[in-house]
Amino acid sequence: MAQATVYLGSAELLGTITADVEVNSVADYVLAYDRLVQALHAGEDITVAVSDVNVGAWLRRLQERYSPERVHIEELTRRQRLSELWNIEVPDWVSEDQIAHAQLLDVAISAPPGRGFEDFVLEIFFSPFVAQPRLPLQRLGDLLKSYDPRQWSEAMERPLVSNIFRRRLQQWEDSAKQAGEKLIVRWLRQSPQQLAQQLATLNVLTGYPPEVGRRVMGDQFDLLARLELDLSDIQVSESQIGSALDQIRVHLEQLMRSTATHRLRSGQAHEALEAILTQASGYLEVEFDAVQRLLRSGEVAIDRDLVRRVRGLFARVQHRPHLDQALADLDLLISQPPPPKPDPNPSNPWSDEQWLEWAEEHYLPYRFWLEEIGQLTGDIVDFAGAYADWLYKRYPAMRLSSPRMVYQALPALKGKMMSDAPVLVLVIDNFNAKFFRDFTRYMQAQGYYAEQLTYYVSMLPSCTEISKKCLFVGQPEPFAGTSYEKPVQETWEQALRGRRALYLPHIGALRAIKRREHDVYFLNYLPLDMAFHQDEEHVGISHAQAARSYLRAVARDVRAFGERIGAPRDLVVIVISDHGSTRIPAEAPNLIDSAFFAKRVLDRHHRYVRITDSELHQLPDNIQYQCYTFERERFGLNENYLSARAHYRFLPTTGSTYIHGGLTPEETLVPVAVFTPLTVSPKPLTVRLLGNAFYYARKSEIQVELVNTNAYACESVRLEIQNANVDAPGVDLGTLAPMSQETVTLEARFRRSHGGVDTLHIRVTYGFLGQPQQQEVEEAVEMKSMMTQAFDLRELF
Repeated sequence: MAQATVYLGSAELLGTITADVEVNSVADYVLAYDRLVQALHAGEDITVAVSDVNVGAWLRRLQERYSPERVHIEELTRRQRLSELWNIEVPDWVSEDQIAHAQLLDVAISAPPGRGFEDFVLEIFFSPFVAQPRLPLQRLGDLLKSYDPRQWSEAMERPLVSNIFRRRLQQWEDSAKQAGEKLIVRWLRQSPQQLAQQLATLNVLTGYPPEVGRRVMGDQFDLLARLELDLSDIQVSESQIGSALDQIRVHLEQLMRSTATHRLRSGQAHEALEAILTQASGYLEVEFDAVQRLLRSGEVAIDRDLVRRVRGLFARVQHRPHLDQALADLDLLISQPPPPKPDPNPSNPWSDEQWLEWAEEHYLPYRFWLEEIGQLTGDIVDFAGAYADWLYKRYPAMRLSSPRMVYQALPALKGKMMSDAPVLVLVIDNFNAKFFRDFTRYMQAQGYYAEQLTYYVSMLPSCTEISKKCLFVGQPEPFAGTSYEKPVQETWEQALRGRRALYLPHIGALRAIKRREHDVYFLNYLPLDMAFHQDEEHVGISHAQAARSYLRAVARDVRAFGERIGAPRDLVVIVISDHGSTRIPAEAPNLIDSAFFAKRVLDRHHRYVRITDSELHQLPDNIQYQCYTFERERFGLNENYLSARAHYRFLPTTGSTYIHGGLTPEETLVPVAVFTPLTVSPKPLTVRLLGNAFYYARKSEIQVELVNTNAYACESVRLEIQNANVDAPGVDLGTLAPMSQETVTLEARFRRSHGGVDTLHIRVTYGFLGQPQQQEVEEAVEMKSMMTQAFDLRELF
């Protein structure tokens, strides 16, 4: 039996129907009617799609004439179509017009089984964290992270969707048990940005005394504090929290002022530091500045545990350019014991190696620590003087025979320079040993790692015109003239048996090389020397900042050079310097008559002067208490020199520049190291749960053991739980030493939602030799219920 099927509905719904006849207006009625009747009489099936309401009403009457069996009328509705499209039951209160105006049929997403209509709307248009029966107080960070301004704005343009959203917020407010919870809902109703700002403010204030929070947020602070929120996932930027920042700054200054006022009280600075570390949020530079001021005050005993604690507190902001270096510098603030008395037994004097070992392992760390805390006075002058006296006495013999003189460094590395790999000899003028650790980090970031580090002794006086000439040609006497190119290239091409050598006078010459045409390249790198001789007060940037900027840049140039010449995994880099330098406080005593020597000083940054033979013989007798004398014939020099003793200088200094030419360890000991490219592939950390039984809903402690079996340390170690239904803030460990283990405890709460927990997903991130590493670990767990009930409402919030 032939059947006519008439579909009634809007044009958008009928678009999915394949029809023999389409009726879009009254004008189409007569033709459609005739076709339909003819088909019925001819025994043919026919399908008619009718979008015009009037025509639909007229065609319904055909059922009375031909019976419903022969004329089937099917009305297509948006509710029916939406229910099929989303695989969900659409409530009766949702009208056709609401569906149309909200354009829900444009969203082709199927709902999971059992999902309610309103929850599904909120989930797909806003966030799964909005589709909750109550405000998810313990997941506010996740809620804000899921906020997409454009998506939420477009969702609010859909009337039905926006009504459901507002109704849900009203439900949250009505069901809120505390005033603070209602307050959070109101902020969210105003805008997610408003909520984010308020929670960020609360986040940085939580650790401070309540009165600080009340000054910023008034009574609202107490309402929110009672909620005991976990705000670890709330993002904070200083631009959000202007008023809080001002009040925190005032509070920190009061703590610091108290320290300054009671400086004579034992432990006052330590108490202030402990208060700041306990209260600070770890998000603000003003907090770190306060901590750093106390650490540099010289009144706090700083050990590695304290440094680790500070780094852990500020781990969230460690990648900011300013803080990155400042946190790295904390190692220099670790309190160093004074060096042992040098050469304590005159009847059995130290060997040269013992003196150098004393200077490298004891004096330099102590000296650099004093420099960081601004206390370059007292016994450090005596220590430096003792070393200088020994070096001056031993120098004539050491100059010609000691393998530790700087001119011996490159000949000692001749085997490296004669290998098939290209070699870059990077001579960093005035490379203070204090910054070698920074340069090592920068080279590691470019994929180059130090094979060996040895300290060599600069030629004397410790100046460029003598020591650099000697080290460049591997000879104890400086060559004549001012041009380096010919002496360097001829010396090394002969010494390396035909290996092609090229002298590069500046970094621009290195950057100009596009392909490999030589075997050994000698780069004379001067920017560091220029930076150290600038007055900090004039240029407005510290020497440390300038030095690190140049060292970071030259490390990048090294990598780029290796890539340009086709040797990114072969280039050998030898780093060396001609001499170091020192800083001398302006108030340091100075016995030298500057008026007598003023005309002989060619550079105010030098602690040496040239004198003629006649002037040498006319020197006053007391000069030996002020200067070391270097006669040209005795010391293999082209001219005679005077070098200042102790912290004396030929011109007044301000303490804001580096100077050199003396015999102190920081001026005469220079680092020499070989860097080679290396692909970083550390052995994975051993990650093990210490106990795997936990309870749902109850606060639990997850203990994780980490074992580092590598020969290098893992830096900035962070451990996080990745399960969506486990609330556990990440933990920052700082440094995990080589061949060591450590147990970490995370506070957590397990939830039954989304199928419960049977496996714990652990993520460990860390830096290894300057390269970021990430490790994923899965550990089976056994979950138990606190009581027999299958569900706990607290698991939702």
